Amino acid sequence: MTQTPATKTVLVTGGGKRIGRALCLNFAQAGWTVRVHYNRSAEAAQEVVEMITAAGGNATAVTGNLADIDGPDQIISAALTDGNLDLLVNSASVFHYDQPAAMDPAIWTETFAVNLRAPMRLAELFYQHVKSTGNGLVVNILDNGVNALTPDYYTYMVAKSGLKAATQMMAMRFAPEVRVGGIAPGLTLISGDQTAAEFDADHRRNPLQQGCHPNDIARAISFMFETASMTGQVITIDGGLSMTGPGRDVAFIDQPMSTKSHN
Repeated sequence: MTQTPATKTVLVTGGGKRIGRALCLNFAQAGWTVRVHYNRSAEAAQEVVEMITAAGGNATAVTGNLADIDGPDQIISAALTDGNLDLLVNSASVFHYDQPAAMDPAIWTETFAVNLRAPMRLAELFYQHVKSTGNGLVVNILDNGVNALTPDYYTYMVAKSGLKAATQMMAMRFAPEVRVGGIAPGLTLISGDQTAAEFDADHRRNPLQQGCHPNDIARAISFMFETASMTGQVITIDGGLSMTGPGRDVAFIDQPMSTKSHN
């Protein structure tokens, strides 16, 4: 990631684990002040903060439950305690397996709260805070599946598709003060009960025979931030998999439609 002045501050939701963790460390290495959001992963978030500060960076942890109606308000308020925000990365997601013919209402409720309602509200609050300075960016982490829908991870993909639409709608409304973009990564990290061998095979199942890595996502966000004329766009990083239209989630291509795994 390109070096950025330390006066720039980023809030990353779900910053204690997985992609969010990698993004926090990348931002810190590039000179950003980092707000590491967590809900249940307090120990993991604190570890990220300690890693950043030990390397000479500036980071604090902020907590809040994205599933709660007032969670986003608490998170933004805490993130602003020590200063301003320049970038919001909506990285946190819940990820449960279901299909259109077998939907669990509990999964629907949680998934839509965390994956759609919360990032929309966070973006709104970010806009209200940043609009006076006219120099902010919201990046929503989506999924490459929004480009080639399959029946797998039904509720998750409906929520991510909604967030893609919201990304474009917010970009229209928030301009010119705040820009909005999305990153749609393909398979990036091992999920659920996936073995290392299964992940490696699935990760290479695309035209480039190499999948997305967290550093790729960080570089794409940096590109968005540095490109002042860019808004309303979604960058897909999946080795070209979206072009092939596999008809199933990459983890299930060789399995019958009734198969449920890796959740």
